[in-house]
Amino acid sequence: MAIYHCSGWLISPGLIHTASGLAAKSTLVLAAALALGGCRPPSPREGAASEVAQVADTLLERSSMPVTMQGLPRDSILQLLDDYGRSFGDERATVISRLGTPTRVTTRLIKGIDTLFLLQYPTASLSVRVWTAEQVEELDEIRVWGPLPGLPPVISLGVTTRPQLLAMLGNPDYRSSEVLVDTIPLVYDLGDPDFTVLLTFYVVGDTVRVLKWQFRMG
Repeated sequence: MAIYHCSGWLISPGLIHTASGLAAKSTLVLAAALALGGCRPPSPREGAASEVAQVADTLLERSSMPVTMQGLPRDSILQLLDDYGRSFGDERATVISRLGTPTRVTTRLIKGIDTLFLLQYPTASLSVRVWTAEQVEELDEIRVWGPLPGLPPVISLGVTTRPQLLAMLGNPDYRSSEVLVDTIPLVYDLGDPDFTVLLTFYVVGDTVRVLKWQFRMG
């Protein structure tokens, strides 16, 4: 398998394809590297095992970068995340149709009248409020801390750093009132024309770990 040294990169077409799983991306990366003209064959002294390890590390680092790092505008990023939150609908039935049967469901009363259903999954939880008088259900909140079907790859939980997030979205729209140990909540307004919808990025150890959507905030 041919491995090229290009300006400090070790690039192998086969390894790029295997590590990323995206043939198109691997072709572009290889073509760009070759076009730079700084490629040379490996020297006999360099071990194949070391080269494979370095290539894998480099590709994993690059593949973990969210697509927004390629220049997707701020409004487009927030719109993608807003659309995703709304895609669950307002009822427990629509949530379950998307994610399957919850691993656990808990309930609590709100103001002694309405009921809040918390649908818990391995990597997310969704709260649905049932208005007793109107017999209407509304999605109240979504929390995500791991992989979830359909989640836009604009943010990589556990990988995207605070500086990367701020470079993509700029400063938060609101200062959070939450007081958390070793956690920084960054709150953005998703720009709903009828009522406020907030998206909070929870940064732990300089890395984004949790996303939270809050609907109908006023």
